[in-house]
Amino acid sequence: MAGSAGLAAVLSFSAWGQFCLARLVSAGFRGMPLRMMSALDEAHARGVLRRAGGVYQFRHNLLQDHLAGRSWRPGPPASLDEHHLDPRRLDG
Repeated sequence: MAGSAGLAAVLSFSAWGQFCLARLVSAGFRGMPLRMMSALDEAHARGVLRRAGGVYQFRHNLLQDHLAGRSWRPGPPASLDEHHLDPRRLDG
């Protein structure tokens, strides 16, 4: 019993133990892959991600927004005034 309690204490208080616990929780409850670097490398090889220095970036913002759960609505950006889009004001 003392051995398993000691192991539990080491795993819960060490950085490695916290990392392993976070990995298991993320994989179990959030659907993240256990081997994250392998998954990122595969996504890069398939052209979904690009490398920029030491980080990975999505190639397409719409895919990133979809996976993040943010809604996307087609249309002009909110910063444009409506009168700029009035067809009567367009030349041609």
